[in-house]
Amino acid sequence: MAKKKKIPEKYQIWINVRKRYHLSHAHIQMARELGMNPKKFGKIANHKQEPWKEPLPVFIEDLYFKRFGKTRPDEVKSIEQPLKAQEKKKAEHRARKQSSQIQQRVLNREQTSITSEANYIIGRAKNNDTRVVSLGSLVLFSTETGDAWMLDPEDGFALCLAKGGEAQPFTINETTTKFSIEWNADYRIEGNVFVIAERSGQIKSILGYPTKEILRATRLVRR
Repeated sequence: MAKKKKIPEKYQIWINVRKRYHLSHAHIQMARELGMNPKKFGKIANHKQEPWKEPLPVFIEDLYFKRFGKTRPDEVKSIEQPLKAQEKKKAEHRARKQSSQIQQRVLNREQTSITSEANYIIGRAKNNDTRVVSLGSLVLFSTETGDAWMLDPEDGFALCLAKGGEAQPFTINETTTKFSIEWNADYRIEGNVFVIAERSGQIKSILGYPTKEILRATRLVRR
């Protein structure tokens, strides 16, 4: 379960008074624009004990009208809205940073063997290291979640090499002139989703794989 992020105190206090005094998002925004102190709302919101005082929502509305000449803001936003936008921006920044740190290699079969590269990418997966390797007509990749795959982009074949940091059994036969691989699935990429269709008929959609880098490597092997 993802850890719930703590809301900064300067925003949390407004959320608390909104709930305590049954105020709307518009009332909170008006009070903030007026520069009101939420800690003093208790002294204002006591019209039941002091009947000559206006209820807190009415008091805020009257002050706002006197200051700005209108009954409510042109656009009302909750306290949570800018926080969510801020968190989304941070998440996108982290994703871009992670993407820029993903190491990619382009090799040919004269430089290495398919089996040795399969073992290499399994090792990267065990270290939770994201890598993408182009080898001849093949693409191999590992993820920070400990998964590793070998792909044949031309035919859409896939072979799982590691799952959760554990190496999976695979069969690769190769000589200096030819090779054969026992593929166990088909794959496709839909946006940021890596879709696997196993030979058993089961289909899995996986998020978090470096799909952009895989597609970039795929374009390289198809040249």
